[in-house]
Amino acid sequence: SVPSQFKQKIGALLPEKTKWDLFLKVQSQRKQYLRNGDLVEASIRSADDKIDLGVQRNRVVAEAL
Repeated sequence: SVPSQFKQKIGALLPEKTKWDLFLKVQSQRKQYLRNGDLVEASIRSADDKIDLGVQRNRVVAEAL
């Protein structure tokens, strides 16, 4: 959701690095993002099932440094 006008005004006063640090901290708590260990499953097939390219499964792994 969009921050309130008050939060936007306060944010405008913060240094750029501080804004990014706060943004990343808040976003890391959200459940909507993929996390290490999550399984992503995708399939492709035609509506009439005449063509089926199968299922692909991928496990989310932590970024390699």
